Amino acid sequence: MNLLTMAARCRVCQTLVDLRPEAATGLTDGAAVPAEGSPALPVPLPPLLSVSTVGGELRIERRWYACTAIFLTVFCIMWFGFLAVWYAMAFAVGDVIMLVFPLLHVALGLVIAYSTAAMYVNRTRIVAGRGHLTVNHGPLPWPGNRDIPTIQLEQLYCEEKFSRSRSGTSVSYSVMARATDGRQIALVTGLYDRDQALYMEQEIERHLKITDQHVAGGIRR
Repeated sequence: MNLLTMAARCRVCQTLVDLRPEAATGLTDGAAVPAEGSPALPVPLPPLLSVSTVGGELRIERRWYACTAIFLTVFCIMWFGFLAVWYAMAFAVGDVIMLVFPLLHVALGLVIAYSTAAMYVNRTRIVAGRGHLTVNHGPLPWPGNRDIPTIQLEQLYCEEKFSRSRSGTSVSYSVMARATDGRQIALVTGLYDRDQALYMEQEIERHLKITDQHVAGGIRR
């Protein structure tokens, strides 16, 4: 082993091994190696997001539409079609049990239909400025609206969540805020595009002049 050239030769096969750190990463000479404390590369504007600055306020808008909305639409049509046939038979025979039995299925179908409709029409609107950070979902009502004084915001970061089921593993992302009192506040959840979450974090921090710092459990840009 030669410490000056950072090279070693195998005694068995006589193969010369490069021990330089950049060789271990597979980078060639001249390739950029990001330093641990170097600034993160900017995240470009991802699809389904729009951003503007109006009157000193940062406004980010995200469309909810995804291709799964088409599948869910077909599913809802089949689901309620089956229930319509069932209830037609139940009323024809006058069986009370047949009328009551599928009520849980009706409720579940309504929840899925509402969620599907929200995917078509809803948008998430984030406004940062005038001392507040607000998050609103609409026009169909949806939980998760926020109104936080910006003076309470210490740091923003993104979380990655893995969900496992019989059909496989899915990944979702959340934009989180750490408050000055130590609270962890979920700003936007259920994102399936990593860049959407990172872009929101990046732009809000930039507008509010919050220095980006890594948070334990958060994902890096």
